Order: sequence, then structure tokens, then C-alpha cells
Amino acid sequence: MRRGVSEVFVNLARRNQVLLHRQLTLLDAMERRTEDTDELADLFRLDHMTTRMRRHAEGLVILSGAAPSRQWRKPVQLMDVVRAAVAEVEDYERIEVRRLPRLAVDGPAVSDLTHLVAELLENATVFSPPAGRCGPGGRRRGPVRAARERRAAAHCVTSRPAAHGRHTRSPQHGHRKGPDLPLRPWRGAPVG
Repeated sequence: MRRGVSEVFVNLARRNQVLLHRQLTLLDAMERRTEDTDELADLFRLDHMTTRMRRHAEGLVILSGAAPSRQWRKPVQLMDVVRAAVAEVEDYERIEVRRLPRLAVDGPAVSDLTHLVAELLENATVFSPPAGRCGPGGRRRGPVRAARERRAAAHCVTSRPAAHGRHTRSPQHGHRKGPDLPLRPWRGAPVG
């Protein structure tokens, strides 16, 4: 019974994903054609909402036990993963992405990591003061030994009140340490 219900959710979520992909493609074409700045701003807001809807549809797929449809084979720069996550957050304008280590995320982990970081950033914007800024941060963990050796990175999401730049340390607005990430030193050309 549970398997049947799970398959129904996956089917509905996949249908949603197809429609959302088509909508994003259409929005992209419309954004490229328009020259009216007000209309372009509205299209960007609609594009952003559609991207968030895609994230929620992926969440349904994941909760149903299926693999997400967006997958990468090659490593992706950590900064690009974080930027993709920021694009999936409602209050993205409050997120400040600072310098991150030049590390690559293994391709098969990109989709899950993007989803996880987006959820953490969404929580940071929801549970921090409305005028405050939030942002992801990261650093290498451990010494650099060999070029092919896998690395771990510490990842955290912080929130800062608008009045000053210190981290808020209350339980509701605290400094949250994320899990170790499947990373390696980035050896490719810069992306973006």
C-alpha cells in the first residue's frame, strides 16, 4: 500500500517537474525578448517562484524515495552549487554569498547538496530578523596532501542582524554547522 502511494507521489511530482521545466524555458525566452524594465522585473519574480516550485517538487520526489531527476556526472564548483541553492530561496535578496573555498562537489551529490543548502538558507531567512542578512560559509577541513585526495569541508549558515555584523547566537537565530560535504580541490576552469 505504502509503495503504491509513494509511486503516485513520484508520478505527480515528476509531472510537475516537466511542466515547471517547460515554464522556465518559456520564461527564459520571454526575459530575453523584453526590453521593458518593469515587465522584466515581473518576469524575474515569476522565474524565481517557478524555480522554488521546482525545488518543492524535487522535495516530493525525494520524500517518496526516488532519485531527483536533475543529476550531474562531472564535478561542479561549490560556489556554483551555492548560487543555485540561493536561486531557490524565496527571500534570496537577503542572502550574502561570500568567498568559498575552491572545491568541487562530486557530480552525483550536486542535486542533493543544492537542495540541502537551499533548505538551510530558506530556514535562515525565515528564522532571522527581517532586515538581517544571511549567508553560507565554508572552509577546508584538514591539511592538503595529494591532488587526488578527497576533501571534506565544514559548512555553516549564519544570520546577522541589520544593525551590526556580528552573528546572532540565540537558539532561534544561531550558528548552524552543516554536515561534511563530498568535495575535492577544484582543478577546472572557473564556471560562471
